[in-house]
This record gives sequence, structure tokens and C-alpha cells, in this order.
Amino acid sequence: MMSDLESRLGRGQLFVVGTIRDASEAEQVARFGDRRHPFYLAAGRLPDRGPYPRDLFYARDDPLSAHVDAVAYLGAVPDRDLANQTELMPREQALVARRDSIKGDLRQLLRLRLGNRERWFRLHPNDLPPDPRGS
Repeated sequence: MMSDLESRLGRGQLFVVGTIRDASEAEQVARFGDRRHPFYLAAGRLPDRGPYPRDLFYARDDPLSAHVDAVAYLGAVPDRDLANQTELMPREQALVARRDSIKGDLRQLLRLRLGNRERWFRLHPNDLPPDPRGS
């Protein structure tokens, strides 16, 4: 996706920030900064050669500044998991329960997805362009 974006806009239009999420690679992260604390490095301060942390795999043996404009490291403490932290209204809870109940049953999922297809086409006859090949 990044190469497609870069080819359309040009590298000069983009500001790319590489991220280091895995603090377990102590030696590689230490080349960038103190792994106990978050840090941000602009392109001029990035190492020219690897080995780079696994999260920056795309640089391979190239200078890192050829791929990113900066590197951010958010620290050794993992991010808090905020899943299920938002209170849902009863209607939203019912929708989530409905979705979860059909996750594993593909037949039921396809029935829900395709069951009203004919009704939709009947109610929206002009939503699709006519067939260019004719009838």
C-alpha cells in the first residue's frame, strides 16, 4: 500500500514515521535511544546501516532514512488494551451479540447477507445502470 501511495503522490509529499513496538530487541533499539523511555528521531539522526529492529524490516540493508522521515518508540510498557472499555447502549449490545452469534456459522451468515437480495433489487430498480450489452 505504501509503495502505491508513494508512486501516486511522490516521496516529497509524504512524511513517513517508522514505529518500534517491540522492546525485546534491546541491542537494536539501543542504537536509536534509551529503550526504557519513549523517543523520537528525525531522519538526520537515524542509523545508516542495520541491523534494525524487526518492526523496521522494510529497510533491509538500505539506509533507514531512504524509507522513513522519522522513527518513534513509545516505550517498553505495552499499550493498555482498551477493548470493551466503552459502555454500549442496549441496542448496541444486541447488535454485538447478534454479530458474535453468527461469526462461526457461515450458512447463517450467508443467509443474512443474501436473504433479502431479491427484495432489495425489487425496491431499487434504478440504482444499477442498465447492462451495456443490452437484454
